[in-house]
Formats: sequence, C-alpha cells, structure tokens
Amino acid sequence: MLHIGRYCSNMQGKYIFRYQENDVCESLREFPAVAILGPRQCGKTTLAKHIIEQQADSIYLDLEKPSDIRKLSEPELYFDMHSDKLICLDEIQRRPEIFPVLRSVIDERGRPGQFLILGSATTDLLRQSSETLAGRISYLELTPFLLTEIKEEELSTIWLRGGFPSSFLSKSDKASYRWRQNFVRTFLERDIPNSAFRFRRDQLNVSGACALTFTLRYLISPVLGLLWVSVIIACGHI
Repeated sequence: MLHIGRYCSNMQGKYIFRYQENDVCESLREFPAVAILGPRQCGKTTLAKHIIEQQADSIYLDLEKPSDIRKLSEPELYFDMHSDKLICLDEIQRRPEIFPVLRSVIDERGRPGQFLILGSATTDLLRQSSETLAGRISYLELTPFLLTEIKEEELSTIWLRGGFPSSFLSKSDKASYRWRQNFVRTFLERDIPNSAFRFRRDQLNVSGACALTFTLRYLISPVLGLLWVSVIIACGHI
C-alpha cells in the first residue's frame, strides 16, 4: 500500500513538499508503470526516493551506476526475482533495450505499481516508452520548485536563484550562481545535442554556446519581468 507523505528531502537536508507527490502515488495505484519526466536536476530522484522509502518492498536502481547496471545484465531474471516489489529505474534512457522486457513483465504480472521510471523528457525516451508501454504507463512531469511549493518569504530567493533545488538551496548567492553557470554549460554541451533541437556538436563550440546563452537570456527576460510583477501584485505588495 502506498502512503503519501507531506515532505520530501533533498541533498541539502531541507524538506520541501512537491505537489506531484500525490499524483505519483495515485498513479502507482492505477498503472503498472509511472514515469516521472523533467529536466536534469529538478528533483526527480529525490521525489522518487522519498516515495519508495515509504514502501517496505521497493528497490532503487541508478542506471548510470555500474553496480546497478550489472544487476540488469539479465533484466527478465532480475525482475522475476523481485516480482513482488516496486522497482525504481533512474536514468532509464541509458538502457532503452529494457523497454520491451518491461512490457513483457508488466503484462505477465497484471498489477499496478510495478515500476517507477525516471528520465529526462527526451524525444527518444518518449518514443521508446510510448511504442512499447502504451496503455501501461502514466506520464507525470516534474518541474523545478514552483512558487506554491516555497514559503512567501522565499520569493526573493527563487527570483534570484531560480527553482532548481541545488541552486535555490545553495549556501550563498555566489554558490548558486556558480551552480547555474555549470548547469547551463552542461545543458548546452550534453542535453541540447540529445534533444529535439538537432544541433551538430561542432556548432556548440565556446562561441556558439555563449551566443546561445545570450539569446536564451534575451528571450526570457521580458517574460520573467512580467511574471515577477504579477507575483508582487498577487501577494499584495503593490
């Protein structure tokens, strides 16, 4: 039985409730597989670990961790050995060959709450899962922290640092800025080439990455400005 908690933890030691927690737990009671999708470092793993920690029979596997990958050298056998447990597969886009096995296992067991799947919402992941797990999986998207998930007195912090947990919960504004700089670099060099925007890797050199960063900031600045004014008005400060 799935129990819904009030808070989920993060690596900084604080506990912040994520609004999708209830939806994930409800979906696990209804679907054999549930996928939590979202950008890198938005809190998917933290939320999933919080949920499975409340279950006596659950397993977490990180498919970027060699020891966990070895456990799935024969995935059908491994899943059979743990047929009564909720199995969380993190970074599943690293092992696309598992999807056909998941379909077979899900159909054989015929019960909800078998797999909790985590991954970035790439076109390849969505295509692979929709082709093999159609009708068997529920998709839920997790974002960085929302305004409704933080305290009112933290509005200025989320405006300055953004909602990604590692940035928002940094020890200082300077540390937060450094994290965001590195995150943007990783996003440009690793995530964009694997996304629907098919840039060639040789186009994302230093000058190209800087130009793209400037363009992104230029495009979002008027939108965020209007959003912040709306928040101030909604909170009664104007």
